[in-house]
Amino acid sequence: MPEKEDVFANYIQRLEEKIYLWQGEKILLHGAGEHSRGVLERVQWGNAKFLGFSDRSERSQAEGFLGYPVISPERIVDSGATKVVISSFCFQEEIFSELTGMNLPGVEIVKLYTERDLLTFIKQRYAHCPKNGNIRPEVIEDLGQAITPTGNGRSLKVLLIHPPFDMGNHRHKKILPMNLLYLAGYALKEYPNTAIRILDGQIHDLSMGEMKEIISRESWDIIGMGYWTGQAATVFELSKFILEETKSLLVHGGVHPTLCPEETVEYSHLTLMNEGEETFSEIIGLFPDREAILKLPGIAFRDDSGLKVNPPKPPMEDLDRIPFPAFHLIPDLTIYDPPMHVTGGLRVPLIGSRGCPYTCTFCASPVMWNRKVRWRKPEKIVEEMETVVREHGITQFHFWDDNLLMRGEHIRRISEEILRKGLKIHWCGLSRASHVINNKDVLPIMKEAGCVGIEVGIESFSEDSTQLVEKGEGVKEMREASLFLEKAGIAPLYTHMLFNPGEDIKGYAEKQKFLDEVNSKNTAFLADSRLGQASTPHRKTAFEKQAGELGEVFLDDHSTYIHHRVNFLPNSLLEDIPVKTGEPRESPFKFLEIILQAIFDWDEDMIDQYVMVYHRLWEKMDGARNVRLLSEEIKEELSLDDYRSKIFVCLAIVGLARAGSVRSLQNSH
Repeated sequence: MPEKEDVFANYIQRLEEKIYLWQGEKILLHGAGEHSRGVLERVQWGNAKFLGFSDRSERSQAEGFLGYPVISPERIVDSGATKVVISSFCFQEEIFSELTGMNLPGVEIVKLYTERDLLTFIKQRYAHCPKNGNIRPEVIEDLGQAITPTGNGRSLKVLLIHPPFDMGNHRHKKILPMNLLYLAGYALKEYPNTAIRILDGQIHDLSMGEMKEIISRESWDIIGMGYWTGQAATVFELSKFILEETKSLLVHGGVHPTLCPEETVEYSHLTLMNEGEETFSEIIGLFPDREAILKLPGIAFRDDSGLKVNPPKPPMEDLDRIPFPAFHLIPDLTIYDPPMHVTGGLRVPLIGSRGCPYTCTFCASPVMWNRKVRWRKPEKIVEEMETVVREHGITQFHFWDDNLLMRGEHIRRISEEILRKGLKIHWCGLSRASHVINNKDVLPIMKEAGCVGIEVGIESFSEDSTQLVEKGEGVKEMREASLFLEKAGIAPLYTHMLFNPGEDIKGYAEKQKFLDEVNSKNTAFLADSRLGQASTPHRKTAFEKQAGELGEVFLDDHSTYIHHRVNFLPNSLLEDIPVKTGEPRESPFKFLEIILQAIFDWDEDMIDQYVMVYHRLWEKMDGARNVRLLSEEIKEELSLDDYRSKIFVCLAIVGLARAGSVRSLQNSH
């Protein structure tokens, strides 16, 4: 535990001081894990008697730990122990609450980490540090060599770039750039002699200087960049360099260029809109005839008269014309390491369909795909799985489809094909709750074929919010879907959002009750889902048009368009009145770590300010003032800006509501 080393040293010092006073006491450590291993390596028990460990792990109880017995907490009194020392950093408070509530006569429960320890650790692990822009020569050399084209010197040289995020890139999920891999796969099918390389600035957390140095090592004919709005700030700066310092044809594509071509044509020779495989291949085929290229459908560009948007290119009717992703362009797939849901370990994304027919206001899909859906043949999907298993040894897959269970017969055929081929794999995907319910009869064969979990978008537990975001289904469907998934032995996984329009204090408490219920049955529920994704009025969505009327918007520039920053606070929460329930208030640090697992832009000052706001808010809540008024008062008292005071107060309210310490005035009786 290197990141906790200094706070762990404090723990050991306090434990040794206790042991000095514990003459003849009988000691158990609670927690048979790495923390306890570190304790035993550093501590001498003197005249106290160390008995072993208590832990709820049945495996540890059966096997023991480090040569000592491991007992269940229910046997602590029978063991003769007089002291139980909690040996855990992350779960100290939960363990203390559990053990002190068990009625263990004659046994003292000892916790040794202090709030200062917790704050120190949280800052070390989560405080945001902007990039310093340093250039790492060894990184430039390694990546430069990896993407250097080889073979026929007359081959067209194409570089595809996955840009880093400007904010918190080192903490973003390290996911394969599937857009570029599909693009490259199609282009290589049409023009196999093209030398295509991929530079992934996101996975390698490259600085601007490093990307410029790597690009400059080679003379590229075409450079393409695919990106979201949150990456646009990086793309625009890098594009200025490419336009000014190279002779490459610069092509932008992806979600942000499709939605906002009026912006992207200012930083590119042309913008490729919507589906890109066919058009990008046509660009390669026509190069270097730029006049012909600019006549292609599905592109936008700028000329002397301003923005030009060509007629759209019809979407591909047959998605199976697209070859499998060009994984051979990624030297090492294992560095893309977001863990597989439920089972853990490496996973590969898989896209079995494109599009979504629904109208959720927060989503760009209705704009991108015009509410139409196209599916690949089940046989081709399973063939892609089989290829990945054979060529890369990876046996876990995550479907990126918007609605995996939309067609029950489609997912049944995929499952049957997996079983027919005898593939021993694990897979999961995303679906609406209503699709799970409507296709519940397919769940058993999905389970048999290796499905380990289905993600369902909860979004919110406030019915007003469900209606405002036009989700089309609510709490009833979510609970019913959960039951069917559990019955089939498939883990019910959930994605949910924070600060949606219409959300209020009651909704956060209800959401926590539901997630606690799910967590109790599914031990693999990921910690980074505990807060949810921050609601963001993304470009050209219906939410963007409505946001100013529904709440307060805090978007500064392109880099802030990410779900890992608070960008919107709903009036429904700001106007709600919190009142204490009589339950004790939790330490601010328990929920603070949950916040910072999901929010990437807080520095050490913001962490300190949140703690101050949390304490001040608790003192000021009297059931007479709403959240907005409380935040305004705290803003003046602590000399904070409007953004920080509001987000700190609102996040504290969410934490207190989830813990059952506050509820809204209208629900206080």
